[in-house]
Amino acid sequence: MGVGTKSRPRLEKVALTKKIEESEKQLIVGVGRRHDGPLVEGHFVSHRVDDCFALHGSRSEELTDSNIVSTAPVSIIVTLLLQGHLEFGYDDLEFNLDARTKAEGILVNLTKPANFRRRITKGNQVTKLNLMLKPDWILARSSETCRVRQFLKGHKSSIRFDLTEEVYQLVDQVLDLHDATSFLNKIKLEKISMQLMEIIFAQLEEQTIQKSDSKFEPIAQADVEDIISYIETNLDNPLTIDLIAHRFAMSPSNIQRKFRNHIGCTINGYIRTRRLEIAKQHLERGIISITEAAYEAGYTHPSNFTIAFKKAFGYPPNAMMRKDMS
Repeated sequence: MGVGTKSRPRLEKVALTKKIEESEKQLIVGVGRRHDGPLVEGHFVSHRVDDCFALHGSRSEELTDSNIVSTAPVSIIVTLLLQGHLEFGYDDLEFNLDARTKAEGILVNLTKPANFRRRITKGNQVTKLNLMLKPDWILARSSETCRVRQFLKGHKSSIRFDLTEEVYQLVDQVLDLHDATSFLNKIKLEKISMQLMEIIFAQLEEQTIQKSDSKFEPIAQADVEDIISYIETNLDNPLTIDLIAHRFAMSPSNIQRKFRNHIGCTINGYIRTRRLEIAKQHLERGIISITEAAYEAGYTHPSNFTIAFKKAFGYPPNAMMRKDMS
């Protein structure tokens, strides 16, 4: 970094979030080593239809500058932004939606769990809705030649689109039901969600699908997918072959063989690679230091982390820090 140039503000890493209710206001609360307090306040709507889809939306204000880090499951994710701006991503895939000029939407497909991150910006007023659709539910309703099914084949494939007035009004109707508790209101939420899906998937016929290269092929069996999902969800915790095998009622040798046959690497190799990839993403964004990255990747000594990092990516982690400072 040149003399006299201001450094980029450091953002907190938030490992986990939860939603609580406090009188009439609802809060998104950060839970992690460096944050335990409200991040977002407003009105939130959340509804899940088992084995089909889930919706999450809000009219809210972001209270602080921070980063949320979590794991996104295998799914098709629709993000509809009516107000404010959103910076988020899945692994190396990044999006920046800005509804300050016009409402925007994005459709993303994940064939395997991915590291999800989102930037929180103090004062950002956000009105948004997310739909998370299960692939099996879509596959059961589509033919081999259906464009939606073709979209499902690409990991991190995405389509960006503008929101029509009809979509805008439907999202508003969903968010108006933020306190829905009755049976009829829940049915109404599901009805509106179906209307939104019909409109959005119709745009697949007209839009160009953006594809992202993936290191791994789509998972061939659901039980292997479950193993990966469990690993991704618990990357911040100690993970051993025996623990994972016990979780899925399998012997260590059988679970290792199944995993290697479908993924092409050992379970420990997958865990090590994913932790290093996440550490690299956090270092690139200036979220954590090398020592913190080493700790969160499971290395007691930064020197061991540096060796593993260089072996995986071809350069040491401090090379990224020097690049960030230039």
